[in-house]
Amino acid sequence: MNISQFFLGIFLVQFIYISYQYFLFRRTEYIYYIIYFTLVSGVIVLKVYPDHNPIRILVRPDQPFTAGRGLLLICGAYYFKFGRYFTDIPGLYKRLNKQLIIAEWFLIIYGAFDVVTQLMGIEYFLVDQYTRWVYFSLIPFCFYVIIFLLTRRRILTSI
Repeated sequence: MNISQFFLGIFLVQFIYISYQYFLFRRTEYIYYIIYFTLVSGVIVLKVYPDHNPIRILVRPDQPFTAGRGLLLICGAYYFKFGRYFTDIPGLYKRLNKQLIIAEWFLIIYGAFDVVTQLMGIEYFLVDQYTRWVYFSLIPFCFYVIIFLLTRRRILTSI
């Protein structure tokens, strides 16, 4: 067993646990987490096992799974959605909620744009430089959100 299979096994256990939580509590944020987890698992499977890719056009000789980059951005958006509802940010922090919604929509639109450009055959390295800027701009934004929530001294948002 290699490390990828090990992590996919951990993902499967987490998927079962989160699904169980959803069936117990019926909260919407668990659906967002299940979508996030499914997309991340799909990206890992298609990156590690490119022969199992049902859409062969997404496979380039220089990259085993080229469109995974855009899918990871979409994963980030769903993780933001989960975190936003799990910590009750819409009810507690209206301004931060609006900022997170803008970030979510930007990630979904840009991630979808990246996947579509790959499907259309636009060169991988053309969009690659812009995607790096998106990734690098997410780092300070995530630090901002974490520091904002930690300074509010609420137990749930500190998690």
